[in-house]
Order: sequence, then C-alpha cells, then structure tokens
Amino acid sequence: MKPNIFWILTDSIRNKPGKDNFGRLKTYYDFDKDSIRFKQAISSAPATIMSMCATATGRFSVGLYPDFGYVMTKGIVYPTYLDAIKKAGYNVASAIYDSGAGRKLFQNKFNTHIISPDHINTTKGMFEEFLYLMKNHFNPDKPNFIFVHTGPFEDNDTYVPKIFEYLKKQNLYNDAIVIMSSDHGYVDYGRFHYFGWALQPRTHSFYVDSNTYLANLNIRLPSSLSNVRTKEIDVPVCLFDILETVCDYTKIPFGAENKKAVSLKRLIETNDEKIKDIFNKRMLRVDSRYYMQNHKRTALIDGHSVHFVSDDKDIQKLPEKFKKFLETTDEDAKKSIFKLISEEYDKSEISNIKNKKIVLYNYCHNDLLSYVKNRLSVKNVVSILDLKNIKKDYRKYEAVIAIVNNSQFYGYSRLVSFCKKKNINLILLDTMFREKKYVKYEYLKETLNDPAIKKSRYGFIVNCALYVMLLGIRIYETLLLDNKLSSCRKESLTIFSSSQDNFRSRRYLASLIRVYRIYSIRYCLNP
Repeated sequence: MKPNIFWILTDSIRNKPGKDNFGRLKTYYDFDKDSIRFKQAISSAPATIMSMCATATGRFSVGLYPDFGYVMTKGIVYPTYLDAIKKAGYNVASAIYDSGAGRKLFQNKFNTHIISPDHINTTKGMFEEFLYLMKNHFNPDKPNFIFVHTGPFEDNDTYVPKIFEYLKKQNLYNDAIVIMSSDHGYVDYGRFHYFGWALQPRTHSFYVDSNTYLANLNIRLPSSLSNVRTKEIDVPVCLFDILETVCDYTKIPFGAENKKAVSLKRLIETNDEKIKDIFNKRMLRVDSRYYMQNHKRTALIDGHSVHFVSDDKDIQKLPEKFKKFLETTDEDAKKSIFKLISEEYDKSEISNIKNKKIVLYNYCHNDLLSYVKNRLSVKNVVSILDLKNIKKDYRKYEAVIAIVNNSQFYGYSRLVSFCKKKNINLILLDTMFREKKYVKYEYLKETLNDPAIKKSRYGFIVNCALYVMLLGIRIYETLLLDNKLSSCRKESLTIFSSSQDNFRSRRYLASLIRVYRIYSIRYCLNP
C-alpha cells in the first residue's frame, strides 16, 4: 500500500525569524532535525488563493485566471494533483482555517470538513479539527492524504507539535510522507513596527519581495521511499513542486497543459552539482495579481538574481533571458485565460447583440478590449474610445459598453455621469461579462474600511496619520497607477492627457504622499 501523506500548512509564515506571529516557527526549526529543508522555497504568489491554486495545479498563478472574479466564482477549473491522488486510491480529507477569503474553493478538491466555526481562529481549534479528521475521516484500509491548514496564530508552536506527537503515538509518523510548509511569507515590519507599517501599510498580497514570496518547506520521507533523513537544500524551488515530488515518489502520474512543476526527487536523493546547477538556472516568477488585474507586481527569479517588474520601464531594463521568460510565460497565461474568457463570452448576453453601433470604453486591459471588439464586430460596428472621444462622437453610437476590471470603479464616475446626463445607453460589465451596477467609489469611506485601519491596534494619532497616508495612496493609484497599468494605448487616446499641467499635478501628489509618510514615520519612531 502507498504511504500516508500528512501536510501541515501554516498560513503566511515567513522563512526567517520575526518579532510578530509571521516569523519562522520554532516547530520548523525542530522539524529541520528530522526532515529535508528547502531554504529557498518560493511561492508563486504572496496570496493564499493564488498560491494554493498554483500549488494544486503545478502552474504559475498569474495565468490561471483573468482576475479574482473568475476564481471566486468558478473555483479551480484545471486538473489538479488532488484529482490524480484520489484516482490513485487515496482517501483525501482536510481542515482549512478561515471560511472567508475563498477557502471554500478548495472544499471539493481537498475534501474539507469543519465541525465548528469557532475552531478556525486558533491552532488549538485546528488541532481539534485534525483530531476529528483522524477519528472520522481517516481510513486505515487505504492510503490517506490529510491536509491541515492553520492560520498565523500565537499558539502555533504549542499545538502544531501536538499533531506530530499524535502521529507518532499512533505509529503513523515513520511510515508516512510528512510535509510542513507555508503558502507564502508576510511583510516584515521589522524591529520598529510603526516604521515598517508606515512604509508598507497594505496587506501582504500587495507586495512582492523576499519577505512575502519566500516560504517554508520541509519534507520528511519514510525509509520505504528514501534513505535521506535530513538535508538542507539551498537552491530555488517552487511550492508548486511539492505535489509533483509526492507523485514522483509514489509513482502517481500527473500530466497537464502548461505544467511548470518539477519533481525535487533528484535534489533530495543526490548531491550532484549538475542537478543543482539545473535548478539554479531554472527561472520562476511570482505575481501579486492575476494577468488582467491592475497594480500587478512581478518578481523574476533564478538561483543567481532577482528582478522586479511593475511597468514597461522595468521590462526594458531586464536581462534578455528574463525578458524572454516574461514574454513566454505571459503568452502562456494569455492562452489559458482567453480560453476562459471565450467560454464566458459565448454564454453572455452581449454575444447576442447585433446590428448596433457600439463604443467600448477604453479603460481596461487592452487585450481584453481587442478580444471583445473582434467578437462584437462580426455583427456590429464597434469602436474603442476614451471619454474625451466619447463626448465628441456619442451621437454616432447607440450604446457604450464599459468593462470594469477593478472593484473600486476607478475611472468610471465621469463616464457614468456623462451617459446619464446625455441619456446614453451605458452597459457596465465585469470581466465575466455579467452586468454590474455602478457604485460610486468614496475615498474617505473606503479608506476608513481599509484592512490596515480596521486591524490597527494603535493609538488615535497614529491611526489618523495612517489614514491620511492611505487616502493619498488611493488617490495616487486612481490618478496615476490605474492609468499607467491599464495598457489601453493602441486604438485611442489615453484616459488622462499627457499635458505638462497634468504631469505636474501627479508629481505634486506623489510628493504629498512622501510628506505624509515622513510625518507618519517620525511620529511612529517617537510615539
């Protein structure tokens, strides 16, 4: 019979020590003495949903979906390692902390069982969930895949070791594959927490750096599969290599289109420098957002260097091999996501529009606009225009279609006001081509509801400084970054003119934000 597999995942734990709940746990250091540690385990994304979808499918996260709307609606739509593991006869069961943030997406793949919502907020509760799994869903007559996903809790070092103790007492530890990992890292605010927080007030998924993309990974193999008990491996690997490695050792075949995962078996079983060199030359990418989302930050990594990309200027500075790698993986991403987009378009109401003169509002991903224009143009007359040209030529058209690719409706308020004033038929759609109702973005209210503010435990004055800084950042993103990253420049004017006055206003706003940060930091250092 194939060995049992036990995987303990600690959410958001960095691979280095820290002064907060996100530093590397003592349990990891203890497990280092009885397992193989991968010192450069890289997550495909600094966010749980993106990272786990990539890990389950063995693919770079950026190309799995156009945006979060797809994954939150459709779930995991690709073949996964879990499918292959189940097909090989494994009994799969899991307990996953936090029912929010899309964790329910994994229910069908990981066979999630939760006995009490109260348990998902502490490791003690998750340990009780683990005991429930073992008593009610562990099958002694079959190989089992048991997955426990716990949060970044203060009691991790108390209760995660109890899982190991339980496995040892039940004589399940020595003969099983035991994995302990995190899904990504977390922002490290450093010794002066106020200072670090003032510099990076957003949630961890917004940032791509070594603190957020470097995760933990330890694997223990039974003697029936390997003679290697302990080892430190210091070459870059990806978290989506985990299940590829498990399938390699257990001889479970898994083939899928665009699979990027490779087995780590050769690294584990040999000390061949040629094998290490292969992994050092292998290029990986980390993305903070899916392919068609704005504010996407990317890290391109091999064993010798790391390059960060957020705009076209960064791309031009890349070494040629990294530039080619980015282009190739972007093309792979486009093929996958446009397959999903095509399926949704074919089911949508706008696919039935014919004999109309239509404007597509030029304020979203250019590839998506080009696709929609090509499809609509078969039966209609279609143009892509920005707001300036819509105002100029609106009498020539019967409808304006605007595709909303951000949840805040950045850049849509003036279009909505103009269409309402002129009684123009405006159709607002999300990227799945479902109609959306316009909701005005209120900067003051949205900033007050920002996760950094809502989770803050600091004093009133510090929170006021943070609020002002976040407000400035949100306005800055709206006026500059959203326009800069939308990539809609081929068939019309950009949303904002490139006038000197506009340029100066952007510089002024950026300078203002720097002043906010300086004063916030000064206060934070001397509260």
